[in-house]
Amino acid sequence: MSSEALSSKKHGRNPKSVEPESAKFSEWNEARKKRKEAGYRNFEVSKTELYEKRYDELIEQGQKENANTKGRVAQKEEKALLNRLKKYKENHLLYLKDFDIHYNNNMSEKNLRICKSYQKMAGGFRTEAGRELYCDIISCIETIKRRGLNIYQSIIGLIAGTPGDRNFPCRFYE
Repeated sequence: MSSEALSSKKHGRNPKSVEPESAKFSEWNEARKKRKEAGYRNFEVSKTELYEKRYDELIEQGQKENANTKGRVAQKEEKALLNRLKKYKENHLLYLKDFDIHYNNNMSEKNLRICKSYQKMAGGFRTEAGRELYCDIISCIETIKRRGLNIYQSIIGLIAGTPGDRNFPCRFYE
């Protein structure tokens, strides 16, 4: 059972009504993937408008269900979430308008986790310059990985000042 379903059950709502709707975004992402594989960079405007309309319907449904939520704190938190979803609708649905944007932020969270783990193990960064240098190095390594380049050879090239790709977004060139 998903965390949304558990939360729904705890607050007196039907968890079965939550699960199919949360799968809706995955369904949209699958349609996006198929269209991207076919060579398109976005959906046609009419299709995007349909998705936006369904998004609005889901938020409206959530607001109605929120009125029946037991517990003042839970109701307040749900309302705040629904308000954020409504306010940042354009950001949440941007992946439908530009297929270069990822459906989720798992990659960003993974990259942040690297820095947070280092911070916890080392007890923090001693200086601002040390933190910036660490972030620059990690950023370069992650970019090298994403481009499918050899990490060792690329780092040697960076240090020697002869990278294989001059368009490499790395602060070592500044």
